[in-house]
Amino acid sequence: MSLWISDADAVADADLQRYRGWLTASEMARHQRFVRAQRQRQFIVGRVLLRAALGRLLGAMPQEIRLEEQIGKAPRLAAPVPKNGAPGFSIAHSGRWVACAVSAHTALGLDIELRDATRDLPALAAQAFEADEMAQWARIQHLPGDERTDGFYRLWSEKEARFKLGAAGALRGRAACRAVGGGVQRTAAGAAAADRAGQAAVTRTATATASSTGRAAAAWRPGC
Repeated sequence: MSLWISDADAVADADLQRYRGWLTASEMARHQRFVRAQRQRQFIVGRVLLRAALGRLLGAMPQEIRLEEQIGKAPRLAAPVPKNGAPGFSIAHSGRWVACAVSAHTALGLDIELRDATRDLPALAAQAFEADEMAQWARIQHLPGDERTDGFYRLWSEKEARFKLGAAGALRGRAACRAVGGGVQRTAAGAAAADRAGQAAVTRTATATASSTGRAAAAWRPGC
């Protein structure tokens, strides 16, 4: 499994316009439904980032990757057709950051979150967390403010990653979930591998590529 992260705001408008040409008709239709310019930018950068990651995995140029939209689901890889089964992938965004995770054989879900200590974290936890998550949240209440905030966003991003995987309810016990480092950060190595989209390098999920700005988590089904 590999993780790619990009600063969407660092992508030049001229490049963004060029990357629109990489999108399929169904992707363009979805892109045009977004009202906010930031969300349109996130969408294009996310799809380019995914194409770069899948291209490296499948030995294809990013422009050769065709993705088709599915209602209420992640996009489907339409081409090229993998020889050894469909790869797993997931896209996430938060603020200026866009990320994707890919795996040759494993279904997975990814979430990233920019930390915001000004939000009413206890209220959010009470609204969204299940009993086991609330128990974990209660155990970190004695921690200093920054550590408590980081703990909340770890729980939140892990929950979202499991949701994207489809690991809620009965599947929860069969899904593994790991915080990816401590946050969201671009890395330097390999940045040129994905054309000029401003992408970060591929990093392994076990590597601590962290900053103080955010939290990332990936969920997957062992043995898939």
